[in-house]
Amino acid sequence: NRKYLVLEEDSFQIGSGEKFGKIVSDPLASNGIALELFHPEYAWTPKIYFRPPMVYGKKYDCYFAVRLSKAATGGFWEFSHWTGREVVHSKHFGSEDKVPVNRYIYIPAGRITVGNSGYMFFAGKKNPELKSTLVDHFLMVEAE
Repeated sequence: NRKYLVLEEDSFQIGSGEKFGKIVSDPLASNGIALELFHPEYAWTPKIYFRPPMVYGKKYDCYFAVRLSKAATGGFWEFSHWTGREVVHSKHFGSEDKVPVNRYIYIPAGRITVGNSGYMFFAGKKNPELKSTLVDHFLMVEAE
């Protein structure tokens, strides 16, 4: 059995007030609360900083439970890993990922290695069709 971490909305640090996101009530979320990510422009926020209980040097397969506020096409967001010096992992998501509106699904975000510094971030892409993306939680599963 692989160990895993479930990071809820209180694990995210959202910059610039509520311009890029906020914590909202969502009856479809597992705990009734979600992170609502807005799409006004590209920005490295919200962030999840590397800290315990994450294990430094450990590799994790990452997933996020996500849904859209309404159906849309085009680009939605980017998930990246910043070491403090450079972006070492970046994955882009959009309409080809078939993200639903009425339920959450797990989307694989890739494998990252937790460093002594740095963070992971979600960057909402500017998309006039899309009001917001809702993130229920972020899942980190220890890689074998």
